[in-house]
Amino acid sequence: MSPRRPWLPYRLRIDRIRRTTAVLAAGLVPAMLAASAALPAAAEASTNTLATYGTLAPGQDIVSPDGHYELLMQDDGNLVEYLSGGRALWASGTAGDRGAHAVMQANGNLVLYDPTGAAVWSSNSRGTGCPVLVIQNDGNVVVSSPPAVWATHTVQYLMEPGDVLRPGWSIYSPSEQFQLLMQSDGNLVLYDGAGKALWASGTVGHPGAHAVMQTDGNLVVYDSAGHALWASRTPQQPGAFLYMQSDGNLVIYKGSAALWSTATNGKGSGGSRAPAVPPPAKCAPPAPPPPPVVTTPVSTPLPAPVAPHALAVRLRISWTWNHSVTRLNRVRIGRFPGLAQIFVQCRGRGCPGKRDISARGARHVMRLLRALRGKQYRAGDRLLIIIKAPGYLPERALVKIRDGRLPKLIPVPTQG
Repeated sequence: MSPRRPWLPYRLRIDRIRRTTAVLAAGLVPAMLAASAALPAAAEASTNTLATYGTLAPGQDIVSPDGHYELLMQDDGNLVEYLSGGRALWASGTAGDRGAHAVMQANGNLVLYDPTGAAVWSSNSRGTGCPVLVIQNDGNVVVSSPPAVWATHTVQYLMEPGDVLRPGWSIYSPSEQFQLLMQSDGNLVLYDGAGKALWASGTVGHPGAHAVMQTDGNLVVYDSAGHALWASRTPQQPGAFLYMQSDGNLVIYKGSAALWSTATNGKGSGGSRAPAVPPPAKCAPPAPPPPPVVTTPVSTPLPAPVAPHALAVRLRISWTWNHSVTRLNRVRIGRFPGLAQIFVQCRGRGCPGKRDISARGARHVMRLLRALRGKQYRAGDRLLIIIKAPGYLPERALVKIRDGRLPKLIPVPTQG
């Protein structure tokens, strides 16, 4: 009878490791269905909770008690759950908010803040008492108040190609009424909710053994030395995966085709294998604010202002004149700073149409001086020429146009 396949879930593929495939030799003795009825002790507990007011800084994590799952606050700002050494199961989607950190708030909301203090993601959950963030042995991450007020919904019921079950690690059915456990005695065992063993690999007596869902489609139990102890005998099926179904059947599928199963559907006796909800916790008081920083004022003398230099620019102007008009023939200018400005203002009845002109920078100053060639003025007109440059005192000169005589140049004193 082919195994019943009630539903095949979408499978997240973010592989981070590759494993060498191995095929169990055909001559090995098939596995015995002898299973240990007693569950082994869980792996030594790690820090698997983030308490109220707790913070995960970049690079910090919490790990499930059996070491199977890790919730990591990455340097790039993304909060990600991983299989230990394997693929990603869930992420906050905040990559790019580099330096963000996670805070388990007293109101039950898990929040990610960027370095400026702006919230970039939250669980939008509310709780009472002392909410804690917990990463469980089934792969689920929950905010527990209790009860759970938010979860990642990442209970692991699949073994993807390359996934490993080390001693103490499990996968669960979506309903968590069934558990496939890699025991510390080397036996791979399927339990129902009442703790009854429904199937086993028959590899008891090999402490440290582990199970691998190989990329060639073969499920293999290896001892600690790397020798194959048992296999599903489904090689040459790349892409196949193991599914712990809610009906109690453990099945290897490739696409929608079942390749192997334990034929344990409908044999469970009820109950749940879900990890226990953590008991209510006592709230630790929030960290006190840092003491105020006492500063001692230190007087620093201001530097003396630097007096600007005189702007020594030589300007030569040649004129021709008669009793009616005075004509500007040529203007020559000596060396001057590159950021200098020149202003030419004309006042009087004989001034050209554009009375005020200016330019900034060496090229534009030279262009302005060339434009003055040939300009005509009448007696009584006055030209004010101003040259400025950053860090220098401005230079001013007044040119008086006289009747039938050389124009008179009068320097205008500048106050520093």
